Amino acid sequence: MQTEQVFLNRDELQQAIQDLGALRSRLYAEAKALEDRIKSLSNRIEILTLRLSAPAVVKGDKPRLHKGEGIASILQALNGPDGLGMSQVQISEKTGISPSTVSRILAKNTDKVAEGVDHLFRRKMP
Repeated sequence: MQTEQVFLNRDELQQAIQDLGALRSRLYAEAKALEDRIKSLSNRIEILTLRLSAPAVVKGDKPRLHKGEGIASILQALNGPDGLGMSQVQISEKTGISPSTVSRILAKNTDKVAEGVDHLFRRKMP
């Protein structure tokens, strides 16, 4: 390989050194920015991976009831030995259904459940 000699004066050499130094500084800054971005992306990947491996939580930690499951659970709870009535709160505690949902289900199913004068709910006999 042949080498050519290039003659530069002192001012040109100083200017070349300054230009190369500025370029080096800019490249270090770009490298730092890239490292920071890579670190940020790695952290985001780690967070998403942890979120993916975490158990899924549905609103209220309970899945939504399918059609007919609520009244079926309530009727099963009302199948007491002596036909004793239960309040909405007792039904809610026994079935694990929220009190507001129990209230709504009872209001919609007056053909299957009756509220007594004592405000306790009982299963209607067919």
